[in-house]
Amino acid sequence: MSKDDGATLGYSYHLPSRGINLKLRNALSQFSDLFSEFNKYIAPAYHHDRCERSVQMRIYGMHKREFVLVFLAIFALFGLSTFIGLAGPPITLTTQEKASNLLRKSNDTDISRGPFVMRSPMMNTYNQQLWIIGKIITDNVEE
Repeated sequence: MSKDDGATLGYSYHLPSRGINLKLRNALSQFSDLFSEFNKYIAPAYHHDRCERSVQMRIYGMHKREFVLVFLAIFALFGLSTFIGLAGPPITLTTQEKASNLLRKSNDTDISRGPFVMRSPMMNTYNQQLWIIGKIITDNVEE
């Protein structure tokens, strides 16, 4: 058999020599490749970073018609929520009672002390809090 040098196969492979210049060149090439890989993290370039952002800004990719439709939808939802807030059910319900009507039959003579039995409206989605506010009115005349 003859010596097979790769000429019969159609290709040949040449092993690099072990010179100091080649080792230095390979080390610098690997060092350069390492820094070029992390170059965008070390010193980011601000003039072409739009394509590398994690969240694309969709407003730049919208046509004028889509841009107008988005703002019309926002204003329509704002108007609808304002209309529901103004024309919707009241959020407060005021009930006025006199203390003389709240007294139990056993305590008709002394109105300055309770206990007062008060009926409150049912709690539901729109009435979730109960506030009791007392206004004291006396017949005393200031001298």
